[in-house]
Amino acid sequence: MMAALIGRPWRVALLTLVAYTLLLVPLAASRHFDLTVFILAGDVYANSATATPPIAIMHHSLGYDGQFFYRFALDPFSVARSAFGITLDTPAKRMLRIIYPLLAWLASFGHAKFVPASLIAVNLAGMGVIAATTSWLTRRHRLAWWFPFAVTLWPGFLVALTHDTAEIVTAALLLVAVACYLSNRLAAYCLFAAAAALTRETALPVLAGVLAYEAYIFAKSPVLARRPARVVLCGLPFVPFAVWWRTMAVIWHQPPQALGGNQDLGWPLVGVVTMLHACIDGTRHYTPDPSANFTTRGFVLLTTGGLICFCIMVAIRLPRTLRTPGLAGFAIGWGLLAGLMSLLTATGPLVEPMSYLRAFSECWVIGCLLLARAHAAGAVRRPLALAGLLLGAELNIVIWKWSLWLLTQ
Repeated sequence: MMAALIGRPWRVALLTLVAYTLLLVPLAASRHFDLTVFILAGDVYANSATATPPIAIMHHSLGYDGQFFYRFALDPFSVARSAFGITLDTPAKRMLRIIYPLLAWLASFGHAKFVPASLIAVNLAGMGVIAATTSWLTRRHRLAWWFPFAVTLWPGFLVALTHDTAEIVTAALLLVAVACYLSNRLAAYCLFAAAAALTRETALPVLAGVLAYEAYIFAKSPVLARRPARVVLCGLPFVPFAVWWRTMAVIWHQPPQALGGNQDLGWPLVGVVTMLHACIDGTRHYTPDPSANFTTRGFVLLTTGGLICFCIMVAIRLPRTLRTPGLAGFAIGWGLLAGLMSLLTATGPLVEPMSYLRAFSECWVIGCLLLARAHAAGAVRRPLALAGLLLGAELNIVIWKWSLWLLTQ
């Protein structure tokens, strides 16, 4: 049955679209189908008196990243710091991630009243692309059957879908780039990889790993067998990002390093240890309600513990994956990305579950790809794989349950 399902990528895509749409219905119904609530605009950056068109705005709140994606979806190339009733906090950094709001603007045909729906529609379409691409990769490259389900059920995508953020589109573009690379279609890989980098800069370490691998192969090959075109094509995705990065710095009068969110990065693992310690000793408060705060701290300990175990499992199998043609570059990229994740601070992306589940999305997707290949090759023993699958399913159920609870508060 699984083979029949995975063998038809459109079936997996359709099933995923239906599941996520049905998931959105009760959330939208609880808000009287006002889709602007998914923007999560706060009155610190959004002004209800000047917001055009009117949107739901939370009082005494900073809001969430979705409000800035919404702002650029109304006009992707506006360089006014305040427009449509929304003021940008770090305009250069926000405009750097231009592809998701640009797609939403195109999907709305430039009509502002359609933008709240188009932001959701683009993310739903992205989930369909993720499902279809992971299914195709599983069939074409003989990956473990659970790969499409592990990726499409990642709770970080639920957060992105209900908060109007860009993680789904980034993962979709990155997976299509992976499929193109493994099919030796490097021109298409260059296009989708560049788009992924302009959606979220966290795609860059993965692309850097591919470039490093191609450069290594080029350097060790005999002179007459060298293919410089491969190295050039794998390096081209960095060019649009670098140009756009510098353009943002000039337009918004900010130094380039200000765009990278230096406040989000610190010493390796210090942020994780600080967050876990604060959860254990009770000094971290996520909500004023003591019982809800205790439950949320338990949720944080469970999910971060699971993600740490996941990273350890992938890291153990990296040496074998590095010897696998095609995936070696993505193994290097995952190592670079995991290293970047270890630098996150407890006051940045690790501040609360919604943030770190989003931040970890690309690391999860590429890590699942590497584990699925190792499992299919017999590098992961069946009892261990079964135990990991059951643990992962249980973890996903818990994460989904508490994500839905947090979203309805």
